[in-house]
Amino acid sequence: MRNTERLHRIADRFFPLPMFLATLFLLLMLAGSLHLYDVSAYPTLLSVCLIGVVVVYPLYVLELLFHMAARSQCWKQHLLYCVLPPLRLGARDHSSGEKIWLPLAGWQEVNDELVARVTKSFGAPMIAIALLVLPLIAAEFYWSESLTSNPGLSLSMHGTTGLIWLAFALEFIVMISIVQKKVRYCREHWIDIVVILLPLVAFLRVARLARLARLQQTARIYRVRGLAMRAYRAVLLMNTVDHLMQRSPERRLAQLKERLEEKQNEVALLRKEILQLQVKVGGDAESVRPAA
Repeated sequence: MRNTERLHRIADRFFPLPMFLATLFLLLMLAGSLHLYDVSAYPTLLSVCLIGVVVVYPLYVLELLFHMAARSQCWKQHLLYCVLPPLRLGARDHSSGEKIWLPLAGWQEVNDELVARVTKSFGAPMIAIALLVLPLIAAEFYWSESLTSNPGLSLSMHGTTGLIWLAFALEFIVMISIVQKKVRYCREHWIDIVVILLPLVAFLRVARLARLARLQQTARIYRVRGLAMRAYRAVLLMNTVDHLMQRSPERRLAQLKERLEEKQNEVALLRKEILQLQVKVGGDAESVRPAA
């Protein structure tokens, strides 16, 4: 038992920074893989991104093997990271499971205060990043022919789209790792989920068609690519509007009122349960009754 705890302390001390950077690099390579497949003039970039994913992935397997060899109960958690490596960004500590490691902040206890601080930190940067989609849509609308004929412009456009995807994926993974009501968070941020998953669906669709390219499917491939990117940027535009609405004072006020109501309901339930338990043990129920 002591040996396991010692290994947990070692893992919590030495693994967070390198694994966070490795996962951030993996997300960057994924962003390139999912968005640069459409830039036919630069096939080497796509190859580099795919190779980057392959090179980094063994780190997650090695971390899993480390915990399995130590007979740590955390091996199931790391098995999940082998299946979905980006989730490693929000990994909890191995000693208590109640802290998360963040750059420049170190280990932070997961609570409502942390959620508020992280949400505030993401606020302004995410609005700025979301607004980047506006010039992308304008460029595609007014200079679509130039984008098709100019590989450099096409690379810039798809690269910027990839960076927007990276930012949204990073925010979502960190937030879903620290919020208590994860299902509710997913329901309220469904557009973020669509933004993250749509490029993957489009990539798999085009990859399947690419295998049929020798059967005169080349035109269809490019048509699917174009439709997928237009749909994706439309969703990004929706997400931009949603982010702007979330940061508005009216929207924030409504959210705070809703949270206050939830907390009041939780307090009422706790008081009711305390009263019931005190009646059972013969305690003084009046001591926990709310003041008039």
